[in-house]
Parts: sequence; C-alpha cells; structure tokens
Amino acid sequence: MRIEAERRAMMVIKDLDRTAARRVMEERLGRILAVPEHMWHLDSIVYADEKCVEALKGVTGTDYCWMGHLRFEALMPATVMIEFAANACGWHSVVFHGHTTCPVKITKAVFREKVLPGNVLKAKATLLKKKKNYFSYLVEFYVSEKNVAQIEELLLFGNPI
Repeated sequence: MRIEAERRAMMVIKDLDRTAARRVMEERLGRILAVPEHMWHLDSIVYADEKCVEALKGVTGTDYCWMGHLRFEALMPATVMIEFAANACGWHSVVFHGHTTCPVKITKAVFREKVLPGNVLKAKATLLKKKKNYFSYLVEFYVSEKNVAQIEELLLFGNPI
C-alpha cells in the first residue's frame, strides 16, 4: 500500500484526450465510470501531478447546458464550470490519491468574465489541503491565459479504492 502511494506521488501525466482520461480513471477504479457522457466535461488532461491537474474544455454552443440558459446571449453557465471543476478534481483524487469524491461545498466563487462558444476553457486545480475526510482544491479558470473565474472547492472523499 505504501509503495503504491509513493509510486503515485512520483507520477506525472501529460496530454490525455477525453477517452484516455476516462480510461485511466476507470482502470484505477476497477469499474466503468458512472458519470453520464453529457456530464463528463473534460476534453483533455494537459498536465497532472500529485498536487495539481490542468484540464481543457472546448466550449461549444451545442452542449445540452445552452438550452434555455439565457435567451438572448450565449454564455457558459457557472454551474457547468463547477461541474467541469468537479470532473477535474474528481479525476485527480481517484488517479493520484486513490479516493472517490463528491463535491460537498463550494466557497469563494468569483466569475470575472463571460465564457462564450468558441472559447477553450482551461481549469487549473491545485490541491490546497488533504484532511481526514476532505480534499480542498483551488480551481482557477482561464481563457487564452486570462483568468476568468476562481473557485475553492471542497471535495468529500468516500471509500478509498
């Protein structure tokens, strides 16, 4: 068990596409991922190590979330950005820390700029604290290297894998 934790601590992952990211998570879980396809917002994992994960989402106007959000202006809903952050943090906690997670509390959410169709949204999640029952992540969102939002998200971990 300790050797497995040390091996994960030294691991660095780069450039996984959507399918490969799901496959890595499923292999680590030992089962099929239970997240429906329309709620899996990770298009790729750009970089991941024990302390952080960087993920990308191509924002299109055809995603299910655009239906009826704002009638006269197309912009990405904050709830979908939070789901994207939860996907990235959940992927990180499974692959690097061996725990399944569920978002339980979101604090200090600041949305600075609109995210529009055609944008590529980058989420950089940094593990701030790993307590007895919680993983605490700071998630920063970028479009073209410009910080558009920031969320500190606490994740409750369930059973170790």
